[in-house]
Amino acid sequence: MDVFINLLEDTEHQLGLGKDTSPSLRVLGEQLRDRMNNLADALLKLEKKGWSWNTGAKDIYLHKPSIKEEKAKKELLDAGVPERLFHFVH
Repeated sequence: MDVFINLLEDTEHQLGLGKDTSPSLRVLGEQLRDRMNNLADALLKLEKKGWSWNTGAKDIYLHKPSIKEEKAKKELLDAGVPERLFHFVH
């Protein structure tokens, strides 16, 4: 099974498409820090379950051979990866 986890979303959209962004930029930075810390914790749990991973420009690519999508989804959710951040590659 192959899965992509989005590390970065559409920054322009998150910042408000060119509006005054100083406070928004700080909030976005805090959200990114929290997301990266949570994903780092999740990756440790997933590695213990046999997942391997590497990074791309804006995402993490996970691989685990011989696992069905339903079981993979459960392992990702149990590890703390929000469902909105991952998608399966078919």
